Amino acid sequence: MGAVLGAGVALLFAPCSGAETRDWLARRSREVKSGATSAIQRGKEAIRRTGSEISRDIAEASTLRG
Repeated sequence: MGAVLGAGVALLFAPCSGAETRDWLARRSREVKSGATSAIQRGKEAIRRTGSEISRDIAEASTLRG
């Protein structure tokens, strides 16, 4: 949300031409998308690791009970 607000303010006060502003917005959009994609991948991996650890703990607990 902050990035969108910042981009809006930058557009209002930017001394750049329209083409330069569009280039900047396109570049910034790619950076934000890349960062979001990386964060999602890290989150998925953390969830997979946690799920594996829980499964392992359950298996170990069931062998101790059995």
